[in-house]
Amino acid sequence: MKLPIIETNFREIERIPTGLYSFDHSIPFQNNIGLPLNIITEMYGREHIGKSTLAYYLSGVVAKHIAPDGVISLCDFEGLDISYLAHAVGMGGFEGTVKTIDPVDVKGKARSHEDMLGEFVTTLKDEKTSCGIVDSIGAIQTTEEEASNLEEGFSAKRAVIVSKFVRKLNSLMRAKETPVNAFLINHAHTAVMGFGHNSSGGVALKHLAILRIFMSPSSADNIKSGDDVLANVVEGRIEKLRYGGNGGRFKFVTIPGYGVRSNLTAVIDCIDLGIVSRGSTIKMDDKSFGYFSGLVQADLEDRVDKFEPFFEALKKYKKEEGSV
Repeated sequence: MKLPIIETNFREIERIPTGLYSFDHSIPFQNNIGLPLNIITEMYGREHIGKSTLAYYLSGVVAKHIAPDGVISLCDFEGLDISYLAHAVGMGGFEGTVKTIDPVDVKGKARSHEDMLGEFVTTLKDEKTSCGIVDSIGAIQTTEEEASNLEEGFSAKRAVIVSKFVRKLNSLMRAKETPVNAFLINHAHTAVMGFGHNSSGGVALKHLAILRIFMSPSSADNIKSGDDVLANVVEGRIEKLRYGGNGGRFKFVTIPGYGVRSNLTAVIDCIDLGIVSRGSTIKMDDKSFGYFSGLVQADLEDRVDKFEPFFEALKKYKKEEGSV
């Protein structure tokens, strides 16, 4: 079939591999896999499951691809561990600069959240800035709420603020000559009537986000040594994928204090695909890779060679299955 010629100023959607096999394959489009550039991604789920950690990692991957010596902008409303931030973003391969939006003004007074969001959008206009993270939408307070009594409700006003913010963000992405990705982290709460989950911020975010991900712990897959959890496994479900295809599910591994671990994630992906067996030891065909705890230690020691067989097995599986 002969396709029409499209005359437009819109850029072609570029995708980049993230190093996380099941994540890249959970958001396919035609024969392309990987994370689309120049989009808004909403990640939501319960507290302390790895939403920020994944956003840090992906922002590092994107920023490294677009501008290795550039800038990632972070607007945090929940508190921040600077050391962990550096580790978690660095796991994505980024060695540039992460700039945070200052929560206080020059006089040392707390700034309004609306003001911080406004500055965040402005920072993304800078040519050197290729990624932005807001953590989190559910913690945003209106100016009236900051000065209110505890019993007063402001969810409707918060939705208005978020709507204006997301629309400005969307307009910026359309106008900026270089790509910029935005990761908006959100809280999950039980939906009306108790069926499923929803997130804060109103409908504008749901409509304008290109990619929407619900995340939950996959505790049964956690890597343990006795009763001690050495690494956590998180499952994601793609709830919205605007650029074609039905979104799938993915998993990724985090080590507390160290961020997303692509090497260990490759092992988990191999297990889920049936390439590797997980018993008292990790085995592929007739070869044993020892205890899972040993692989955790090897990952922390950056012994990349230990994980090459798993990445090669994933490449072989992709080719044999004829998958995208």
